[in-house]
This record gives sequence, C-alpha cells and structure tokens, in this order.
Amino acid sequence: MHPATMDKDLLQCVLVMTDMVSIVDVTCTRLKSKYEALYSLYYVAIKVNSTVPKHVREMLMSAEVWPNRVFVKRYFKNRDG
Repeated sequence: MHPATMDKDLLQCVLVMTDMVSIVDVTCTRLKSKYEALYSLYYVAIKVNSTVPKHVREMLMSAEVWPNRVFVKRYFKNRDG
C-alpha cells in the first residue's frame, strides 16, 4: 500500500465488505516494511460471523474486494510466540 496509508484507510476498505459478510471486529496493525518510503505493510485481522468460514476466507483473500495495487497474503501466527 502507499506509504501514507493509515489504519483508518484500511478500516474503510474492510467496512465496504459488510454487505457481503457479517464483520464482528477488525484490527489493523502497521508493520515495519523494508522500504518504508515505497510502501506500507499492515497486518489486518478480521473476525466474522459465518457458518461457511471457507467461503468467507476465499472472499476476503480475493483481489476483487480490495483496492488496486493491494497485495493480500494469508498470515499464519507462530505457535511458539
């Protein structure tokens, strides 16, 4: 994302998706990127109410629901930390 991107900008992107899925909570955490002048890096945690979690995960990972030039990748937390 653009280096000037703020947490509230990402939150707006996620809130647009509320028509498609029931979102319970969203947490946006800015991470340190290697080249901070070129791009910003975020960890976005989205909690949803859903009876079909696989469908929701696929939708949230789809490029169509995010703005252009946003790279979305699934994140797996380290079990040890």
